[in-house]
Amino acid sequence: FKEDMPKSSSKPDFGAANALRWHGLTLTLAHALFRRSASPQQLPEILNALLLALSFEQRSAVGVSTGSNVRDAACFGIWSLSRRYTTEELLSTDTSQIGFEFCRDAASIIQVVAIQLLLSACLDPSGNIRRGSSAALQELIGRHPDQVSNGISLVQVVDYHAVGLRQRAMVDVAQDAANLDTIYREALLAALGKWRGLGSTDVLSREAAAESIGLLCAPQLPQHTPKLRPIVSALISSSDASVSQVLPRLVRAFSRLSQSGFLTTPILNLSDCLPRVAHDASAPLTEWRIVGLQAVDLMIQADTIGADILPGLLSALDAGLNDYTITERGDVGSLVRTQAIQCVQSMWKSTQTQIDAGSRHLLEGNIIRLSLEKMDRVRLQAARCLKEDLNAKSVSDMDVMSHQYFLNLFAPLNDDPPSWKQLIAYLLDALPSIVSPDRPFKWRVLLSLVQKAHFKSNNIPRILAAVEVYQALAEKPTARADTLKKLVSMLRTNPYPTVRTAVAECLFLATGDQALKIIDWNKPSQAYDVPIDMRCFSLPHYPNGSPMKRGPHGALRPCGGTQANEHPIRFISIILLLLPLSYFVTNEFIRKNARISGFNGPPGKPVFGNIPDIKYNAAEKYREWSKTYGDVYQIQLGNIPVIVCNSAEACRVLFGHFSQALSSRPVFYTFHKVLSNTAGTTIGTSPFSDSLKRRRKGAASALNKPSVASYVGHLDVETLAFVKEGLEYGAAGTQAVDPMPMIQRLSLSLALTLNWGTRLGSRNDPLFHEITEVEEEISKFRSTSGNMQDYVPFLRLNPFNAGSTRAREMRQRRDVYLTKLNKDLDDRMAKGTHKPCIQANVIQDKEAKLNKEELTSISLTMLSGGLDTVTTLVAWSIALLGQ
Repeated sequence: FKEDMPKSSSKPDFGAANALRWHGLTLTLAHALFRRSASPQQLPEILNALLLALSFEQRSAVGVSTGSNVRDAACFGIWSLSRRYTTEELLSTDTSQIGFEFCRDAASIIQVVAIQLLLSACLDPSGNIRRGSSAALQELIGRHPDQVSNGISLVQVVDYHAVGLRQRAMVDVAQDAANLDTIYREALLAALGKWRGLGSTDVLSREAAAESIGLLCAPQLPQHTPKLRPIVSALISSSDASVSQVLPRLVRAFSRLSQSGFLTTPILNLSDCLPRVAHDASAPLTEWRIVGLQAVDLMIQADTIGADILPGLLSALDAGLNDYTITERGDVGSLVRTQAIQCVQSMWKSTQTQIDAGSRHLLEGNIIRLSLEKMDRVRLQAARCLKEDLNAKSVSDMDVMSHQYFLNLFAPLNDDPPSWKQLIAYLLDALPSIVSPDRPFKWRVLLSLVQKAHFKSNNIPRILAAVEVYQALAEKPTARADTLKKLVSMLRTNPYPTVRTAVAECLFLATGDQALKIIDWNKPSQAYDVPIDMRCFSLPHYPNGSPMKRGPHGALRPCGGTQANEHPIRFISIILLLLPLSYFVTNEFIRKNARISGFNGPPGKPVFGNIPDIKYNAAEKYREWSKTYGDVYQIQLGNIPVIVCNSAEACRVLFGHFSQALSSRPVFYTFHKVLSNTAGTTIGTSPFSDSLKRRRKGAASALNKPSVASYVGHLDVETLAFVKEGLEYGAAGTQAVDPMPMIQRLSLSLALTLNWGTRLGSRNDPLFHEITEVEEEISKFRSTSGNMQDYVPFLRLNPFNAGSTRAREMRQRRDVYLTKLNKDLDDRMAKGTHKPCIQANVIQDKEAKLNKEELTSISLTMLSGGLDTVTTLVAWSIALLGQ
């Protein structure tokens, strides 16, 4: 560790360090501590290395940060140190031997480590490091009680989940921790000024650091107040461009300070600043206009405006409300308008500021106009200001974008409709009688107008547009002959190949003459003659008026033809486009109707619903939704609605008072229809039905008190085998063993013995490995969000679906060993050599009357239930061995 560090500096410098080497060294040291390989005399050097690694950070020339893996390994090392070494051994370490600036006048080395873990948990850029530091801090305080100042409270504040979001960790958690002790406040303030705070690479983190510094410094503000006046006065009188951009934030900061009661006396002499503020509010520079209006807002809130200054301020407000300055940055005047609206809102709230009726009417007119503005931000601010004036209900950002919002603003205009509105209404009523749809349209007149539009024109786009009109006119019986003659004339005389090609296509669509397809119309017009079948000029029509044309063999057929026959590729393309679109529309209608009435919930994505929202960190997403929609709300996973209960009280009511209504289970495609279509499902995963009631009754008869008493002998045999196996594999306690395979074999053997009356003697039995592997894979198919095809039906059409393929494979493998176990039991029952077991008792119970599929369901219940209760069996095994 010391090779890469500077020899003379008092601060850690990782500029020359190798991040990968540090990661390996730190991880090796952490594992050595976990095995207690280091002696207590080495703890000072070890702690120096771990604390350095906990603050390790390098940045490339482009600002990319590296070193999170080193800090993660350091968290593991401190966790191991806290766990493996006693309090006396740690307290024997002299804090003066800790290098750099980690000590901070702490009483003990444990307090030093706790402070560094607190800084990492609150300020580290990586969420994994923050959580790891929180876990290490909890281990340190729990293993070494009464050694850290306010230790229990500190653990409660720096919670594993509370530090997940960096904004919350840097602001809320840091402030709560600082309130516990001054030593925490000073350490956090010092760290916030370094690379984990104001030196962060992203803007949001730097803003959070600045906000946290402000909150941590707030209790110390009164003693620093006298120093602020000369600084602020110098900034206001400065003309530096960089200072002018900082002034708006400075004004907002002083506004918050004055409202919080920190300033017992005015920092600035407002009487000296009023003339300057009035001038700044109408200054040509946009930034200065914003600053001036912010100062006006402060004066209005402070109720310090005199009658001689009020006209100038009203004039400045009117200019601000009508500021539409546009620069290369865009509509910068909107910033001025927004600030002016805030000033008007403060003026209307003020009880001391009295304005005349004319000025108030002018301001109200400006606010109403801005409440209808195009920019949402300005419109929202104006609507809230208007709400203050009219004592209306609160306005949200969604309200100002609704149709009803605009109707409500125009509602006062409808009280006394002017006469011109009545005139327009009369004309609109009379319009249908003037333009009657029954009157025939003069298509030949339209043809004449189109011909005049491109007569002797060299504008090719205009001529092509006219050809498209001719194509439509060729379908009208009254204008068909004249239109075709015009097209033939254009085909013979037009000098432009593009126009001739378009005319030939139009003629082909109108007449169907195949001769038009074999000529290259890009050649000069003198190189060919036009072989148009003139019989197409006047063709018979259907009774509905649609013309007919001759096909390639002279047969009459509709001129339009059909899309499928004439354009098969286009027809197929349209069908392929319409099928997904129609599915999408239909599916969205089905999804909407599937929602449970009476429950609110977050809107989901089309087709997939809320599945993308809960793909990562679903618990945190449920918690966020509960703030908006309450403790009980619904989400949609694809087409399936799901009720979410997010509080203990709601769960108690829903699952306690209405437990009978929840006795059924939902049916999922992968688990119930692909995996379980041959062997059925377990009792716990089956929907409610008469078959389920029979299975429950049969299982209950096999698990009553007399039946269970007949199984006690099996328990004695399996317990003896378990202890014997542990003794053999552990060589009578001389070798370490992994108990999980033995416990799994015990669990599976108990399930086989109790259900089929047959044992699984060894964990090396191939049947043990087969059942364990298959049942573990099957349990994955019961995942809530692991099988997309359960919620999105069209995914089931994929012939290469890996999920369905894997489910069918597991189903076939499960059917093999289920068939073998059932057949062996049937043979033993036929010979009368079977042992008492659940399956035999159910088969012999004549009242149950279960079919083969229901018997298999009970078998699956016992088999999967045995492996699913391994956790409970581990506790039972430890208790057994403890005796």
